[in-house]
Amino acid sequence: MLQNFLRTQGGRPDYNLVAETLMFLDTVCGSTKGSLGVFGEIGEHNFSLITQTLITLTEFCQGPCHENQNTLAMHESNGLDIIISLVLNDIKPLADEHMELALEIKSNASKLLLAIMESRHDSENAERLSLKPMKCQLQMLTK
Repeated sequence: MLQNFLRTQGGRPDYNLVAETLMFLDTVCGSTKGSLGVFGEIGEHNFSLITQTLITLTEFCQGPCHENQNTLAMHESNGLDIIISLVLNDIKPLADEHMELALEIKSNASKLLLAIMESRHDSENAERLSLKPMKCQLQMLTK
């Protein structure tokens, strides 16, 4: 019930903290609308902020809370692109000097992807996740 409250408070106006946190992750990674090539912005200076944001988003989904999972999977910011990119791509400059920090970000992003699919009996979010890497790879090839 409290996880749903983070998304909708039942009054006017509602503040969707799940979506806002996802957009915050998008911004703190240096992205605009889920584009790739965001990793020039990730360094020691914002490592803990990114890590805590990933952990927070994971907590929003676990339990599971299907509505929060759907919010993350279907949000207009293409936040899934950012999360998948964190897992699949090198996190340069951070990885050059602090590989253990880059691996921690990758681990937390992986946990978030698992939380988005946790205890689902439909394939909707899993299909979105399986199609995203192909989309990301195509975008990288066209740049």
